[in-house]
Amino acid sequence: MRFDSLFYTLPLPLIYTISVAVVLCALAVGIYLGQRRVSKASIKEDASLGSAVAATLGLVAFVLAFT
Repeated sequence: MRFDSLFYTLPLPLIYTISVAVVLCALAVGIYLGQRRVSKASIKEDASLGSAVAATLGLVAFVLAFT
């Protein structure tokens, strides 16, 4: 069986459930790692936060420009 034909044989609700489970697991791992990092080091101010917000807003503006 080829790997690309796997998605054609699985029912759509199962693919949806697997996708949601993967996203929720990634979120849980991210939250866990973030809380662990904050508890280990007392971070008072993160200077890279402003640049991350600017990059995100730039990407949103880029997507809006195409729509």
